[in-house]
Amino acid sequence: DLRPLAGPEKSLRRIPMEVAYASPDAALVAFVDVRRVTESAFGRTLVSLPRLSEGRASLLAETGIDVSTDVDSLMIVAGRSSTRGRPLLIARGRFNPASRELLVQKRVAVAEEHANVRIVTHGDIAVAYAAPDLALIGPPAAVRSAIDIEATRSGIANHADVMRLMAARRHDAAWLVARATSFAGRDSTRPSVGTSIQSIEWLVASGDVAETLRGVVQAEAESDESARDLRSTTAGLITLGKLRWRSNVEIARALDSLNLSLDGKSVFLAFQLSAQLV
Repeated sequence: DLRPLAGPEKSLRRIPMEVAYASPDAALVAFVDVRRVTESAFGRTLVSLPRLSEGRASLLAETGIDVSTDVDSLMIVAGRSSTRGRPLLIARGRFNPASRELLVQKRVAVAEEHANVRIVTHGDIAVAYAAPDLALIGPPAAVRSAIDIEATRSGIANHADVMRLMAARRHDAAWLVARATSFAGRDSTRPSVGTSIQSIEWLVASGDVAETLRGVVQAEAESDESARDLRSTTAGLITLGKLRWRSNVEIARALDSLNLSLDGKSVFLAFQLSAQLV
């Protein structure tokens, strides 16, 4: 399920090949090793949450794909916050296209061929099986675009910074890379947004699961000086949080687990969360 990268980032060795379908201007790319997460004690608690259960049921109703049994890994590609569209989901696993074809036969779904890939659209959700074990799920235009991007190798895999940040986290059970500059909350005209937050260019988060979730959040700033300011701001917020939540044992323990560090333009915040906090 991995391929060597071409172009400027070929030295980064191996990245999940699903990234080949991601738009070059994606604001966020996230990846979850579904099997690895759900087989852990922390993951079993996580997937039992009502909101996630509702999300799985909704996806099953819309696509016929059951995340709990059909999907091994999932990549999420989201556009800029200003578009507010549904993200593109790229699922790897075991699928049965017959359920979608049945909707076509009943004339409640529409099928089309795009670049030799069959796309079935029901309502505002399209599903295309780019390979027997690879499903593209999302708005029809996004699915068609993903097929074209992979065929022409014109996606975000050509972006050196994105690939560098992904490669550093590729061994974790879940990770995300986001362009901080893509989100509306960074509007510099808003006085409520601090200068140190404004300086963030990239946000990266990743984690691994067992009995607890251990992870790290990385904020890459515009300069070393901006990163130092951001570290100071974050340290102050952590101190305030410890004062505010010192009477809550679980939250206090989580705050005590935080480890703040600085490396050049990047601020790192390592953390550990227990299942009781989710």
